[in-house]
Amino acid sequence: MRLHHIDDAQAAAISGQLDRHASDIDGVVVANSHLWDDEAARRAFDAAMIKDTRVGVVTPSIADKPLVMHTPHYRALLQFQSYTFAAHSRSRLRRLLPL
Repeated sequence: MRLHHIDDAQAAAISGQLDRHASDIDGVVVANSHLWDDEAARRAFDAAMIKDTRVGVVTPSIADKPLVMHTPHYRALLQFQSYTFAAHSRSRLRRLLPL
């Protein structure tokens, strides 16, 4: 929770809202955050979900590729490695950095 800047009070508020409004559909828990009474808890929860999804879904960008991949010869050799480089820099290294 600290990764998403959610303190203990906000975590308790989010937990309370989930207890009241969440539903289980075929084993998948749906938060139903649009029904929540506490606006601050909803905003914190939604922001944390969006941030975590952006980290979890890796889409390589030009900044994620090493400079050697921009040369014609290495581009052909490493063309299928762009996801590997992006996943390493976006998810693995991010988890190692301190808050």
